[in-house]
Amino acid sequence: MDFYTRVIGLAPVRFDEFASGEAPFPTARLSPTFGARGWGPEGMYFPDPDGNVLEARYYND
Repeated sequence: MDFYTRVIGLAPVRFDEFASGEAPFPTARLSPTFGARGWGPEGMYFPDPDGNVLEARYYND
């Protein structure tokens, strides 16, 4: 979660539950289709150091 919280600035979801063993994994939620600038038709995917995939959107304006 350090990458998502410190580097990208996302708030963790279910991290406390994960740390206590109540959840199988923590989450940093991103909206894959709608962002601050509306619908993003193009998506790009990048792996992070932990093996997760980060989705980035491209806007046509």
